[in-house]
Amino acid sequence: MTTLFYPPLFSALVFEPPQIVDLITSLVVALAVGQLAGKLRRQMVQATEGERTIRRIY
Repeated sequence: MTTLFYPPLFSALVFEPPQIVDLITSLVVALAVGQLAGKLRRQMVQATEGERTIRRIY
């Protein structure tokens, strides 16, 4: 989060409009990456289950 590097240092308090924009942007990016990571994990679990099924068949 870039807001941590504005004065006062290492504070999550937001005082100026650019800091609010940075905070919102960081939040949107974090939520999007979290959703993509969750989707990738679900696909990985499905692929692993499919591999196990194929191994049992053969």
